[in-house]
Amino acid sequence: MNYMENEKKVKVIEHTIFDGNEGWVHNDHMYRLACAVQIIQAPDGTLIAGWMTGGNMEPADDHIAVCAYSYDGGETWTEPVPLVDKAEDNGAAGLFEVDGRLYQMAARWEDNYGIWRYVRKESLDNGKTWVNEVPVKLIEGEGLSSSMGNIIRLQNGELMAAINTMQLRDKPLEAGVERLVYAKTEEEAAAMSPRTEDETHAIWMDKYIYGMATALVSEDLTEFTPLGGFANRPLGLLEGQIIQLKNGNLAMIVRAEWGGFLWRSDSTDNGRTWCDAYPLDIPNPSTLATVLRLPDGRIALFHNAIGKFGEKSSRNVMSIWVSNDEMESWYIKTDVIFGGQNAYPCPYILQDGRVVFTFDKDRRIAKFVEVIIPD
Repeated sequence: MNYMENEKKVKVIEHTIFDGNEGWVHNDHMYRLACAVQIIQAPDGTLIAGWMTGGNMEPADDHIAVCAYSYDGGETWTEPVPLVDKAEDNGAAGLFEVDGRLYQMAARWEDNYGIWRYVRKESLDNGKTWVNEVPVKLIEGEGLSSSMGNIIRLQNGELMAAINTMQLRDKPLEAGVERLVYAKTEEEAAAMSPRTEDETHAIWMDKYIYGMATALVSEDLTEFTPLGGFANRPLGLLEGQIIQLKNGNLAMIVRAEWGGFLWRSDSTDNGRTWCDAYPLDIPNPSTLATVLRLPDGRIALFHNAIGKFGEKSSRNVMSIWVSNDEMESWYIKTDVIFGGQNAYPCPYILQDGRVVFTFDKDRRIAKFVEVIIPD
């Protein structure tokens, strides 16, 4: 456990869920990877953390999804338990809690995260077992695949999901990142000459147009009805997180590859349409940033406040920013986790009102963090 208090009086208490440096042996295979740690709470108070694991790196063909349980509020955790135990299924699984109901979106990916296929499972026993498997289609089309973002309940009662979309290009982009980062349109990016030996290959982003969309979700997470979206940046917009503002409008905070900063899009019609995404002045090293409405109404942003245009920067520092004016400004900007590569924060409000989040460190260690934000 690690405890620190910084100059802004934001306090964090850090616990280790899983340490892949020590490793975990399952079916005669050593698992060390800890990627995209998620957290939910069961109706009986049990905390469930889930993540993707594998041998040493990602993406790889040996991935499975696992979870661990805490019965003491996050201080101690059980050994990993498989959620998706078939390496051929590539082992990604998202955990969701909707009004006390627990769901798992088990995923199989192909083509280095370019193609995703999902099945929905539910737990009726506080996360001990997962049953009633149902194949799920998010947003599909010719050469189009999609993956899950966050799910929120709107003020009008609708359940809405952020969806990452991956549209296969007719022809891959040929230029290097150093020039593509300046392209405003697909036409401009496609017209650029092939990359030189000194330029960076835009892996994944050269082959697919990465964008974001929204979908209405049925209460049992089995049906997804596509709504609007945006994909107005050739080098990709992905891993969006929706939040509803007090005036009813929706905002989506988005990762922009090699962009150096977060981007944002807005909807004034409950996600039916979205404006073109636009860059913010919030640094980002090309990684997921998440937003959470705090119990007192403020909005907290969990992210790596590091970034430089045209680069994928270090994920060293994990930061918490807080807004009391609906993300017009951020009056608390605090770095809370240091050392190593800290990524994929997943914030959550526990039944007792505590604000917590999980993240992965160095793609090896799954972490659980309690947060105390000043009034």
